[in-house]
Amino acid sequence: MILIIGAGPVGLATALRLHQNKIPFLIVEKRENINIASKASTFLPAVLPYLDEMGVLDGIIDKGIKISNIKYINLDDNAELTLNIHEIKNECSHPYRLHLEQSYLCKEIIKKLTLSSAECIKTGIEFLYYINNKTGITARCRNDKNEIIQINADWIIGTDGINSQVRKSMKLSLKGYDFPNPVLRLFFKDLPEDIKHKLAGVTYFIKTKETLSILQMKNEWRVIIRLENIPKEQLCNTGFQLNYLNGFFDNNIWLSAPTQYDLYWVGQKLVQNNIIQRAMLIGDSAHSTNTRGGMNMNFGIISGILIADSITHFYHGDITESELINSQKMRLIAARELLLKTTESLLTPQTIIDDKRFSNECFRTDFIKKCSLLNS
Repeated sequence: MILIIGAGPVGLATALRLHQNKIPFLIVEKRENINIASKASTFLPAVLPYLDEMGVLDGIIDKGIKISNIKYINLDDNAELTLNIHEIKNECSHPYRLHLEQSYLCKEIIKKLTLSSAECIKTGIEFLYYINNKTGITARCRNDKNEIIQINADWIIGTDGINSQVRKSMKLSLKGYDFPNPVLRLFFKDLPEDIKHKLAGVTYFIKTKETLSILQMKNEWRVIIRLENIPKEQLCNTGFQLNYLNGFFDNNIWLSAPTQYDLYWVGQKLVQNNIIQRAMLIGDSAHSTNTRGGMNMNFGIISGILIADSITHFYHGDITESELINSQKMRLIAARELLLKTTESLLTPQTIIDDKRFSNECFRTDFIKKCSLLNS
């Protein structure tokens, strides 16, 4: 049996793949409610075929919006660059981004899993630590009655996020750096027409050294701002938010307050080892990146599905345990060489606009493929 700690999109996708491969599993989740929305709201072209293959894409696609164009605009000199994901339509089956809250995917997977067995997901159970035994691992957990329970499994997979308890139990940590300032995300039901007519599905604005991005969702818009050395209390002030937007765009047309806002901190980090004996790390527990491009969750989902397939081959005797371990280590290499490097390059949209190589079709399509995780 495979024990999965954490019932976010990565853990649930891993579990669904195991279920469809007829490999026994159990998901343990600390929260009682696992349908809580998170920061992630983009599904990239690389992950969509997997969701389609597993029978969950049809259940969520109409709840989101398909996005093909990504636009960069420099407000200082009016330089623009537009990238169209359809340029790689001959190299992928789903040449678009699906903008949709991750909670919809979680709900759809839970529906599929619980149709077969309501016992495969245990909520309200906190994972504490694990120990190795002769055949696998023994996990110690605490239930909602504060009772200690014990779970035996062949393997344990930590998909329990940036503050992973599984990673701590493995005596590992994320290495890299945190950004010193939080990201401010504003939600708007609509935007001023003078702004909206300039936008693509994803638009990055540059002004002097500041950047701002706007994402189109099905029923709202999201404005993402990265500011330095602004007190948290000021960032949370609606008056400051509107004044900043009016100043950034040199107008006074931002009049309606956002329907909601949130602050979150990000970094560029990677675990030094994602597998020790019978314990694995996948998703945010293994890597953390800035939010540009929505790559971190997508990479985690793909990793979970691929590792579920490797576990299946191992159970069927098609590969050795050493080969299974190597397949997991390869995901760490891919995270280092593709995920972190690509997300790092997206931090400076000004250099993307200025890069003359984007006039070259091969360079442009290669960049789109990297940002779509098609080489992952």
